[in-house]
Amino acid sequence: MSEDVPSLIRENTQLRQRIQYLEKVEQSLRETEQRYALAMKGANEGLWDWDPVSKELYLSARLLSTIGMGKDTIKTTSSEWLQWVHADDRERYQQVLCRHLKGETEFFRCEYRVKNNNGGYFWVLAHGLALRNEANVAYRMVGSIGDITERKNYESKLLHQATYDHLTGLPNRVLAMDRLSQALTRANKNQTSVGILFVDLDNFKKINDTLGHEVGDQHLQEISRRLGYCVHGDDTIARLGGDEFLVILPDRKAHDEISDICERILRTAVQPVLINGYELSTSASIGITVAPKDGQDPVALLRNADAAMYKAKAVGKDAFRFYTEEMEHETVFKFTMESYLRRALSQNQFSLSYQSIIDAASGKIIGAEALLRWSCPEYGQVSPDQFIPLAEESGLIVPIGDWVLEQACKQAVQWAELMGESFKIAVNVAFPQFRDGHLEYTVKRVLRETGLKPDALELELTERLLMEDERGCGEALKHLSEMGVQLSIDDFGTGYSALNYLQKFPVDTLKIDRSFTAELSVTPESPALISGIIQMAHALGLKVVGEGVELADQRDFLQKKSCDYFQGYLFSKPLPAEHFTELLQAQLQQG
Repeated sequence: MSEDVPSLIRENTQLRQRIQYLEKVEQSLRETEQRYALAMKGANEGLWDWDPVSKELYLSARLLSTIGMGKDTIKTTSSEWLQWVHADDRERYQQVLCRHLKGETEFFRCEYRVKNNNGGYFWVLAHGLALRNEANVAYRMVGSIGDITERKNYESKLLHQATYDHLTGLPNRVLAMDRLSQALTRANKNQTSVGILFVDLDNFKKINDTLGHEVGDQHLQEISRRLGYCVHGDDTIARLGGDEFLVILPDRKAHDEISDICERILRTAVQPVLINGYELSTSASIGITVAPKDGQDPVALLRNADAAMYKAKAVGKDAFRFYTEEMEHETVFKFTMESYLRRALSQNQFSLSYQSIIDAASGKIIGAEALLRWSCPEYGQVSPDQFIPLAEESGLIVPIGDWVLEQACKQAVQWAELMGESFKIAVNVAFPQFRDGHLEYTVKRVLRETGLKPDALELELTERLLMEDERGCGEALKHLSEMGVQLSIDDFGTGYSALNYLQKFPVDTLKIDRSFTAELSVTPESPALISGIIQMAHALGLKVVGEGVELADQRDFLQKKSCDYFQGYLFSKPLPAEHFTELLQAQLQQG
């Protein structure tokens, strides 16, 4: 009996210890629950606790407050919660949750929209983690939800800035190419076509240069609005940059429908726009490609539409043209020629020919026009009509023009020494050479290095250059004239032929275009036109050169009308320098 007492005491002590341990565990659990409840109530982010088996869902006070419910906690079900999720996000939300429950992802993470009591939606980012048993079955899931509406709005703003043009609010090139890709995909699926219009405003640069970019921007905004009236709701209008627009016409089958839209664009583009008291008007040139007929690559389609647009400009602007295979050949040829043109100068492929300028009174050679020639190893002799415009577009005309000026002035000095008197040399110049004072600087340098007198150099300009860049070249021409350099307008009568330009610029000479001379005996109006040009020029104190003189009758008529100088095959075709020297020597021998 005495031996059992110590044993009972030990057992009683162990029981009390076990009870005390259980009481501590219970107290710890109560404190944990209290802390969890406080965390659920006071967390900055909303907390949730979900039972995947019973589908019971507990939401914290912070989450309820965000939603708009004024309770501490709420017990609901996952299916009821799903009704608060935006309809467009529900499927994605369930897919992400299902993958995590299956153990395919370590953590649950999903961004979606949740409805509040006001009927609106806000963006949330939900994190979660499933608790699993030994069989890896999820028996509980806990996590947090944070309001990311402000972040999503900021991202949306950044996305808008990255994909929309800030000036017009239209899609930019990035978004336009994405929409074009989508339209092409749908067209392949539905067996339809997509029309792609490349729209470029004609002579828009003149508005910017004359009235400033602020007025130009307002004009672009108005044109953008007008374009919207010309298309349907599912069409896309984008601004590619500058005055270039892209119009995407999905699910179009007939060329006639595309043509009708182009006609509407042309009509609305040419209507005057009133800005700051100025009535501005610009026409448009449109190039069109149609997929899949013209291809299915978005970049190639846009490039081909651009080529068709340039063809529309070439026929006189204010027009549209559909892309053809011939344009593809022209585009490839143009690209190839430009690559060859870039190496032509360094490989000494250029040369100059000289056509004599004849004094009408004496019949003697008093100067020459320098004409650029290109002997391309791949294509042979390339016409200036082909490579000069290409050189101007690419900017290569600047270094090429510098070379022409240097060579022509050097040669003129040699011929002046040979003749024992001043010898005039005429050189054609293009708009890119005027940029940043380049032409002024180059002329000064060349005259200084060669020793040619300024009044022996004549720079030939086109009427179009003066018309389209009045402000850009006006100051430069004034400075060149003050230096003593002579200025002439080439091909007069084929361009704008406006008297105000003759008065604004310090022009010395007009060159009557060869087409007028050629039609002297063909067109009844030509003699009167030539007579009028000569009389007008003389009234303004200008000299006149008759170009394209090939017949004695043409020479005689021009001489009778007091034309000052002649050029043409009747006197000499363009010759290389050595042959032209022989021509001058023959003149010297004749006295």
